[in-house]
Amino acid sequence: MRKGKEEQIKNIPLLAKAGHTAIFLQKGAIGIIFNEERYCIVPQNSILLLERDEALFD
Repeated sequence: MRKGKEEQIKNIPLLAKAGHTAIFLQKGAIGIIFNEERYCIVPQNSILLLERDEALFD
């Protein structure tokens, strides 16, 4: 069964920005502390889900 144009899911590139929430595989991440802030450097293939602000889609 083919979906109509209205039902097709858009492919949105995986590009994390400040304020986004990411769920990722911890095994692939590297934790660092820079300027007394804690960061995780995560390769793209370790990101499972990226939650963005709904305003981006308006």
